[in-house]
Amino acid sequence: MLEYAGWLGVALITGLSLALGVGSLVSGRVAIGLVLAWHFVLTPLLLQISKVDWLLAGAALRRIEPGSTDHSVSPAVAVIALVAWTAIPLVVGAWRTASRDA
Repeated sequence: MLEYAGWLGVALITGLSLALGVGSLVSGRVAIGLVLAWHFVLTPLLLQISKVDWLLAGAALRRIEPGSTDHSVSPAVAVIALVAWTAIPLVVGAWRTASRDA
């Protein structure tokens, strides 16, 4: 149960950082639309292709999910992808917030 709680925490933090970064870059309604479209439309389509799994947070989350038999990416690549999907939106959003005119 603790493994699933940890996995859920990683999934939520990754999604939150993506939404926060996109929300800092563009206006509120556009950000909501972009994040929802990414999670519910584009990610499932890209996961069907299987050629860009190493780039997607969804594939990385499936790889580290407890009890998963999905081996489309290695565990190291999954961790790197999740760190990138967490850090890059936060850094870009922080830069945009800091450089925004007052």
